[in-house]
Amino acid sequence: MTMHPASQRLWPLASAAASAAASAAGAAASGLLGTSSSTDEPPEASRKSSLLLQELSLTAERAQALACSVADRLSFARTELDGAISPAGHVFRGICAAGQRASWALQRLGSSTSEFLGSQGSNSTLSELRGLGNRLWENWRAKHEALTAAERTYLGLLADARRSAATSTELKSLRAQFAEADGDLGPDARAKALAQCHSAIEAQAGEAVCSFTERSKDYPCGWPHPRTGLLRIARSDADLAVIQEAFKTGVIEQKQELLTQAEELVLAPDLRTLTSSLSRRVAFWEDQIEESWLQWSTQSSLFHEAQTDASETWEKLREQSYNLLEATNALLADSAGGLDGQVADPFDESLHDTFAEVATVLALLGSWAHLHNLRGDGHVLTDMRDLFRSIIVCLDTGFAALGYQGSSAVRHRLGLESSWRLAEECPAEAARDHWWLPDAWPKRRPAEQRESEGGLPHPRPNFSGPSLSAAPG
Repeated sequence: MTMHPASQRLWPLASAAASAAASAAGAAASGLLGTSSSTDEPPEASRKSSLLLQELSLTAERAQALACSVADRLSFARTELDGAISPAGHVFRGICAAGQRASWALQRLGSSTSEFLGSQGSNSTLSELRGLGNRLWENWRAKHEALTAAERTYLGLLADARRSAATSTELKSLRAQFAEADGDLGPDARAKALAQCHSAIEAQAGEAVCSFTERSKDYPCGWPHPRTGLLRIARSDADLAVIQEAFKTGVIEQKQELLTQAEELVLAPDLRTLTSSLSRRVAFWEDQIEESWLQWSTQSSLFHEAQTDASETWEKLREQSYNLLEATNALLADSAGGLDGQVADPFDESLHDTFAEVATVLALLGSWAHLHNLRGDGHVLTDMRDLFRSIIVCLDTGFAALGYQGSSAVRHRLGLESSWRLAEECPAEAARDHWWLPDAWPKRRPAEQRESEGGLPHPRPNFSGPSLSAAPG
C-alpha cells in the first residue's frame, strides 16, 4: 500500500517520540537500580534521589503511552488516507475537473440542484433514465396489445352470445310445441316453431345493433390497423359511422346464418333427435361464452396493469428528465463560458446520448398515438410534447454548440424504427399538432441567445397529480 505524503512526514515524528520515550524509560530504570544499590550517599540525598527517579519513571511511562497512541492514530490516519486516494490518479483528476465545471452550477442552482448533482448526476442515473424510457415504450405497447385483444374478444363474445341465444330459442320453441302436441309434431306445429324462432332472431339482431351504437358513443371502438394489427380508434364521426356499419353488416350476416339454421325445425326427419342435438349445442355455446368471458377479463386486467405501470413510469421519467435538464442547462452554460479548449468529457457524451434516447422514445410515442388515434387521458401527450421540446432545445442550443449531434442524433435513431416510418407515411391531419414530426421541432437557435435568455426553454411543470388515467384511449 502506498503511504500518503502527509503520513510520510508524520511517521518519523511518531517513531522519534516512541524512541525517546523508550530511552527515558530505560534511563529511569537504570537510575532506580543504581540508586537502590548505593550506600555512600547521605539518607536525605538518597530519599530525594529516590523521589526524583520515581517521577522520571512515571514521566517515561506517560511518554511511552503517548508515543504509542500517536503511532496508532497516525497508522489509522494513513490507512484512511490511502483508502481515500487509492483509485487511479486519473479518477482523482477527473473529480477535480468535474468540481471545477460544477462550481458555477452549484452557485446558480442552490442546494436543491447541488443535492441532485451529488446523488443522481452519475452514469447510473443516466442508465436508469434510459431504462425508464424503454419501459414506458414497452408499457404503451403492452396496454395497446391488451386493449386490442380485449376488444377482439369482446366482439367475439357478443357473436357467441347471439348464436347461443338463437340456438336456445330454437330449442325452447321446439319443446313448447312438443308440450302442446300429443306425439310427433305436424307441419303446422313445425311452422309455428320456426316462425317464433325467426321472430326472436330478428329482434335479437336489431337489439345488438342498437346496443353497439350506444356503446360506441362512450367507449372506444375501431378496427385493426392493416400494418400493425393493433386497434386504431375511430375518432371522427365518419370513422365511427364506418365502424357501426361494419358491425351492423356482421350482425346481419350472422342473422341470415341463424335463420337458415332454424329451417331444420321443418326439415329434420326426427325432431326428438334434433332436440337432443340442440341441447348439446346450447351447452357448447354456453361453455364457449364462459371461456370468452374469462379471456376478456384477463385482457382487461392486463390492460389496466400496463396502464398503471405506464402511469408510474411516465411520472418518474418526466420528473427525472426535468431535474436533469435543469442541472444540465447550468452545466452547459458554464462549459460554454470557460472550457472551450477542454477535452471531451465522456459523461457529457453519455448525457447527450441519454437525452437523445429519451427524446426518441417520446417522438415514437407521439407518432404511435397518431397512427392509432390514441389519446391517453387527454393530457399525457401534451406533457410529452412539452418535455420533448425542452430536450430538443437543450440538445441543439447546448450540446450542438459543444460539437455534439444535437437533435440530429434523434433523427438518426428515429430513422431506424419501423413504427416511425409507418407514422411518417400516414397522412397528416391539418387540425392536429404533429409535434413529433421533425418539421414541427423547435428550430435551432444560436448559443448566445440561449445564454441571454437563461433558464430552461420551458418552465418546470408542477408534478402534483397523475398525468395518466385508466382511460383506454
